[in-house]
Amino acid sequence: MTTDITIRRLATTADYAAAEELQQVAWESGPIEAVPSHLMVTLQHEGGLVLGAFLPEGLLVGLVLGFLGRDAAGLKHCSHMAATHPAYRGHDIAYRLKLAQRAILLDEGPALCTWTYDPLLYPNATLNLSKLGAISRVYRRNIYGLMRDGLNSDLPTDRLYMRWEVTGERAAHCAAGGRIEAPVAATLLTEVAFDNGGPILTATRPLPAAPIPVGIQIPRDFLAVKRAVPAAALGWRMATRALFEAAFAAGYTVVNFTPDGDGLGRYTLEAS
Repeated sequence: MTTDITIRRLATTADYAAAEELQQVAWESGPIEAVPSHLMVTLQHEGGLVLGAFLPEGLLVGLVLGFLGRDAAGLKHCSHMAATHPAYRGHDIAYRLKLAQRAILLDEGPALCTWTYDPLLYPNATLNLSKLGAISRVYRRNIYGLMRDGLNSDLPTDRLYMRWEVTGERAAHCAAGGRIEAPVAATLLTEVAFDNGGPILTATRPLPAAPIPVGIQIPRDFLAVKRAVPAAALGWRMATRALFEAAFAAGYTVVNFTPDGDGLGRYTLEAS
């Protein structure tokens, strides 16, 4: 079914109305949290990019939204949102949307695309690092404040800030169907135990004296941990925050994410 998806720019009133609805379904939110149609239309016509993934019957099942931004080096594309309908997750829709986004940026520029995501979400980490080849050197605490949607409520909205060099070797390798094969860090900074509510982060270790690759683990299903043991979810947030911030301050870069067995995934960070 999903092999017949068409990816194109949103164009009609019905497209934008469907995009508002998709946001609410994907994030279990109300209308006030959705980017409204009039803003998406403006972005589309004024240098931004709003792409949708459509089934043959016209159903919108995926969305990516971004706009022009600027940093000290010049113009970049800020990819603010990527959403997949819950019923169609696991079919590489977000990956295909990001590749379509990259193709347009290769044609129209700019060459840098940035975004943020929750570092405790396993599928997002896999997509952003292993399947797209983005990297991160920046951790942002509670960037959006407390949010009201079902996925983000009750926890600080900490995010990793991703850099995706769309003309770079990592992005080209992934666009050709490859995956990032950076060494999996053997030195873990996390200690994890398991109970009926899932994995619990019990302790952390300091960075090693030598600049060797290090690993930070996260649960495969953080949202399930959050529902079952809210205190454990907060523990994951605060402890991994400290680890990422310490690693970035010491000059490390997040370069890959891999499955780790036992309901866990592992970030690999390398010294720059």
